[in-house]
Amino acid sequence: MEAANENHQTRLFVSHDAPQQGANAAIGAQYMLNATANLYARTGPANLYTLLRVFSPSQPKYDQLLALTETPAAKQMLINRIDQSLNINNTIHNSWQTELTNLGYPANCRNIAISNGSECGLDQNLLPGYQLLTIQGRVNTNAVDFGGEVALGSIFANQPQVFTLNGLPGSSKFTGDFQVYAVAETGGNAVYRGKLTYTKKVFGLINVNHTITDRTNYAPGGMYPFDSFGGGKYDIPATIAGSPTLSVYIAPAVGFVPTTSALDISGSATNLAKADYRVSYVGANPPSSPKNTPFSNFITAYNGKPGTAGENEGHISLYRAQWRLACSRAKWQHAFCKLRSLVPNTTDKWFC
Repeated sequence: MEAANENHQTRLFVSHDAPQQGANAAIGAQYMLNATANLYARTGPANLYTLLRVFSPSQPKYDQLLALTETPAAKQMLINRIDQSLNINNTIHNSWQTELTNLGYPANCRNIAISNGSECGLDQNLLPGYQLLTIQGRVNTNAVDFGGEVALGSIFANQPQVFTLNGLPGSSKFTGDFQVYAVAETGGNAVYRGKLTYTKKVFGLINVNHTITDRTNYAPGGMYPFDSFGGGKYDIPATIAGSPTLSVYIAPAVGFVPTTSALDISGSATNLAKADYRVSYVGANPPSSPKNTPFSNFITAYNGKPGTAGENEGHISLYRAQWRLACSRAKWQHAFCKLRSLVPNTTDKWFC
């Protein structure tokens, strides 16, 4: 609006854990999604649904889920994006960041920022290289419920072995082993391992196995461990339930918006070192140029418990200390600020 010489009638601009320099989605999870999407395209929906139905009986729209990294928002916002060819492709993100930098921040209002990243510069409660997700087990099928789907899917999949085996008498099953890991401190580690096997017990006597997929993907050497860096975190919902034949582990949270991104440290003027992501950013003592923030003031996360370090908070969490910052910078006491009783309380700031 300012570029168009329009009066936006805004006195205070609050950037709340916004990914000014991009957001993180674990590349191991992206590899899994895209490898599964490729499998989806290769096997056809029927065959893949046979496996996925055990995870979610409601059968969500898996074709949309598996295409998440191909949405315009993902292409623009992800710091590292894995495309459907299983390559890192940041072209659109880099162009988007250049556009934002050239646009700049509003000039006719006061700009402040709230980051849900630890004020003390702490990493997430997730060590670099550690496990994010594991799904291991088997899915038993039978001719009545799944046989037609397996047969149809195998035709679309150009999987004649599965099609042939499915036509033989006897029980069958899928056996899966899918593992996702955080990027290690120096990168270069395996971040995704996925294996899916179809087994037919012909005439109830002889097991015949066919491997549908077996792949491992690695993080590039030197990649920063964004999964572990401090910042607004994404709390992962444990929506996949285990069963007697299925073992599931899901890490509780992963880094989403790095503190440096929410505060737009250095903008695009200076490349950040790994240590910059672990600095203690305190609004009362803002960083100096060239690794400064463009915001007039900011606040980062602290839990206010004496003797306990300030921890990273869930993305766009709002507590009274952050609420007070925003309201204290307003030129008037808007009714919105008077709703502070609805915001969770925290005690006064303590030192890291």
